Amino acid sequence: MMIAVIADDLTGAAEIGGIALRYNLTVEVVSALQYAKKADVIVVNANTRSLTEEQARAVIKSIFTDLQKLNPQLVFKKIDSVLRGHVLPEIEEQMLTSGKRKALILAASPALGRAIKKGHYYIEGKPIHETGFAQDPEYPAKSSSVKDLLRVTSSVFPVHVQHHESTLPAIGVTVGELETFNDFNHWLKHTNHDVALAGSSAFFNALLAQRYTNLSANRKERLMLKIPIIYVCGSKFDKSIQLVKQAQQQEVVSYMPAALAYDVKNQATLLKQWQQEIIQILQSKSKVIIAVNTLEQAQEAKPEDIKNLMAGVLEMVLQEVKVKEFIIEGGATASAILDKLKINRLLLVQEIAQGLTRSIAKDQKINITLKPGSYTWTNNIWKF
Repeated sequence: MMIAVIADDLTGAAEIGGIALRYNLTVEVVSALQYAKKADVIVVNANTRSLTEEQARAVIKSIFTDLQKLNPQLVFKKIDSVLRGHVLPEIEEQMLTSGKRKALILAASPALGRAIKKGHYYIEGKPIHETGFAQDPEYPAKSSSVKDLLRVTSSVFPVHVQHHESTLPAIGVTVGELETFNDFNHWLKHTNHDVALAGSSAFFNALLAQRYTNLSANRKERLMLKIPIIYVCGSKFDKSIQLVKQAQQQEVVSYMPAALAYDVKNQATLLKQWQQEIIQILQSKSKVIIAVNTLEQAQEAKPEDIKNLMAGVLEMVLQEVKVKEFIIEGGATASAILDKLKINRLLLVQEIAQGLTRSIAKDQKINITLKPGSYTWTNNIWKF
């Protein structure tokens, strides 16, 4: 029986796939159900986080309508663990399409220091709006209130934030409070077929642990990267920006030309210059990091423009150089690149660390490692 997961961005989809690998399940990540072949777990990257609410609702409604025909054993809606994106509207569409009157959202991830208590969200003990998530370019955290983060104004179903010892209301969306991993055990009692399930990768792991016991040694496999390697850093988190700046000392960084953010007239020329710089670094160093220079420069252009420019220059590079290893940070950036390269299906092969996964695009014969922007690089990947 198949397990179906719908994720709102690509790195989240891959993270879910990595967790499924722990239980010796085969995993495909696809851009649409039509590209799925045969796997124990099919993860659909709905890529709705950067869409408008109306667009996101339409996409989710379409996917869940098609899923009804496949009759999966388990359906899970993967959301951002800090509630970015159109979380509530998408859950509502999931409920309306599946005919369910109750939903349970477990977004927090105690292992990552992310907790919800007394209706508020905390990162390593700090209110979320006092952390780097306050500077998110699309969904800045302006409050630690869970209902504020969900942007609850008007909703189809009532929204509740409840302690883990509570019972689910007869109708509505319940956001469960979580402080420790053991809290999942209490919430798992409410995960029957009448409840729409959504949440973080930690919730998905708890659901699988309830069903499977045959753990894999997948993480212990040796990582064999093939050169040349292209790293794409699309995250706006300060830690990521600083790591790229440190790597610049080794002359392996190619920053997006600043003028690309505003000089539309000369865009083709600037892209060609950027392409040539990337190729020169690849030829001399066997690896290159593509990034945006500073947070200030990133703010000069729309996030949509930046990810499309990165995808565009990569397509140009591949026309000149054979590259079989991509390491990409940031879900929106990764989606834009895969769209440009016409990659619609990934076969998950290894979970390197939490959220850090390696896949194969078999049709294009490309290895792709993905990481959410707010997660940490491992030393066997970030070798600078």
